[in-house]
This record gives sequence, C-alpha cells and structure tokens, in this order.
Amino acid sequence: MSLSVHRIADAAVAILTDYGMGDLSMRRLARDLGVGPSALYWHVKNKQEIFVLVARRIATEVDEAIGQGAGMTGADILLRMHDVLLRYRDGADIFSLAYAHSGDPVLPAAVRAQISDEAERHCSVVLTCAAVAFEQNRALFDSTAGPADSRAALASTLSRIGRIAD
Repeated sequence: MSLSVHRIADAAVAILTDYGMGDLSMRRLARDLGVGPSALYWHVKNKQEIFVLVARRIATEVDEAIGQGAGMTGADILLRMHDVLLRYRDGADIFSLAYAHSGDPVLPAAVRAQISDEAERHCSVVLTCAAVAFEQNRALFDSTAGPADSRAALASTLSRIGRIAD
C-alpha cells in the first residue's frame, strides 16, 4: 500500500491513542508505517503538520456528529466538540497545538459558521480545549479537583460569552 496523507494520519491517530503525544515522533510514525523517516517528508513537513492532520480529522468528526447543526447555538456546537475531543487521548493538547499553528482552518466548519466574531470564536475554542485538557489531566491523577461536572460548567460559561460581548 502506498504512503498517503490519509495513511499517515491513521497511523498518527493509532500512536496517539495507544501511547499519547509523548511517543509520537517522525521516526516512530515511519517505523509503524514501514517506511523510512525521509518518506514521510514527501507528504508532511514536520510533526506540527501531523497534529494539524489529526485536528482536521477531529473537526470533521465534530461536523459529522452535528449534521447541519440547524437550531444549534455556538455553545451547543462547542459542547459537541468537547465530547469528541474527550474521545482522543491528549485530544485537547493536540487540537490546541494545531489551532495555535494553523488557526481557524482546523476548526469544525460549524464553529466557523456559527460564531462569526473572531475574538468570541477564539476565546470559546480555547476555553473548550482548556476544559477538556483539565478533564483529561484530572483523570490521569484520579483527582476530584474542580467542578464535579465540568461539562455543565463549560456549558454555562459558553452560554454567557455571547451575552457578555453584547
């Protein structure tokens, strides 16, 4: 099977799922794909671009989960993004890195469409990623720190952001 961006993204997701961000390297990825590291560079520039590929896959999953998103608020869409990010080991960190690297193009189309104000969109996405990162890190330590239902706390905060901006 020939090497493609799709195969690279699949292998990266598998490594991230099984081992986390710390174990994703170009060498590891190449080994798992059965190619030399230099072969990867024909398709991707660097590790950051791998994170962008994974983030775009997550964004697509969010868009597919909400369908047309008719009647959904920006907060509803971001809560769906929260739920999808939680399914990925280190999901918030991966998505945050890709967003910091590439900006809006990695966001779900529904987020870009529903939250038109750039500052509100940025703060809402960063807050969503931070809430997911907190939950994922809390789970690592089996901690009870923070709100018992951080998703509900996020929902409450996101619903206020648009009203605060007005």
